[in-house]
Parts: sequence; structure tokens; C-alpha cells
Amino acid sequence: MDIVAVKFHLPNNWPYGAFSMMSLSMRSCILKIIINLAIGIGFFVSQHCAADHSTEVFKSIAQRLSYMEDVALYKAQQGLAIEDKKRESVVLENALANSQQRNLDRDAMALFFSAQISAAKAIQYRYRAEWLSQPQALARKPKDLKQIVRPQLLVLGNRIIDGIERRLKNEGPFTQEQLAQFLALVKVKHLSRADKKMLFNSLMKIRLAAH
Repeated sequence: MDIVAVKFHLPNNWPYGAFSMMSLSMRSCILKIIINLAIGIGFFVSQHCAADHSTEVFKSIAQRLSYMEDVALYKAQQGLAIEDKKRESVVLENALANSQQRNLDRDAMALFFSAQISAAKAIQYRYRAEWLSQPQALARKPKDLKQIVRPQLLVLGNRIIDGIERRLKNEGPFTQEQLAQFLALVKVKHLSRADKKMLFNSLMKIRLAAH
């Protein structure tokens, strides 16, 4: 938990003599109130920061997967297969290299990013199935895969890793109690509840690497 320093400043016209003239029990009571206020403020700030770290990770996951519609459309127009093992290996190795720099457990991060890749492919396959009966959708122009989509996926992937690191260092691992928040924030078309649970279960397994 982050330590929050709270300073109390008395106003210039505070009657200093009045405090010294109070009974010992009264002074003790006032000091207890001040201490409890400081502890309460520190707890509130710590909990707010904890929520921010998790929220950032969850929203970044959703944003990253939202690009899969453009990926699926680009591949469909170019006659490319959804499965691209060579590209998946590059994405995974880049993510793991960044994870190691952040002192995150390599095996757990490999499981988590593999889950993201599986979810991403599932979304793409479902779009392709949908477009079989809606061929007019294929006439839309997707975001440029090389100039826009892949650079953004890299940025979001790094943001997710940074958020996970901050979460683990400040509050510890993700917990089952956060599943409802995860399900509420990670809303992406064609991402099933089963996909979301797979992602969250892999997220809960991540730990800082042992020294």
C-alpha cells in the first residue's frame, strides 16, 4: 500500500493557548480524530489507485481486441488466412521480452498473451462467419494494418504490461472479486463470455518473477 503523507496546517488565528489549556483526555481525543482522518484518507487514495491500475489494464485489453474487426476485414479483402503462426510468434516474443524487463513471470505472461491471441482469432473467425450472409460489409475500408493497426496493438500491448506490473507491485495479483468489473469493461463484439473468462483466468495467474 502506498503511504500518503497528510499535513495539517492550523490557521494563523488559531488560539495556540486554547489547545494547551484543554484537558489531557480532550487533547488525546482530538489527536485520535486527526490520526483516523489521515488513515482514512490514505486508505481511500490507495484503493482508488488500485482500481485505476486494474481499470487501465481491463480497458486496454478491450481496446486492443476492438481492432480485430479491422484485422479480419483486411485479411478477408486480401484473401489472407486468419491463422498466421509466424506473426503470432513475433507478437508473443515481443510481449515476453517486454514482460521480462518488467520482472513479470515469463510462463504466466506467455499463457496470458496466448489467451489474447486465441481470443483475437475467435473474434476474427466470427466476423468472417457473419460476413458470409452480409457480403456488403466487405466493401468497407479497414484501418491500414501496417500503418495504423499493428503500431496501435504494440502500444496497447505495452500499456497492458505496464499496468499489470503496477498492479502487482502495489496491490498484488488480480483476484476473482474483479471478474464482474472485467466482464463489464471488456465489451467487444464477437468476444464471448467464455473468451472473457479464459482471459481473466490467465490474468489472475500472473505474478512477479522470482529472484
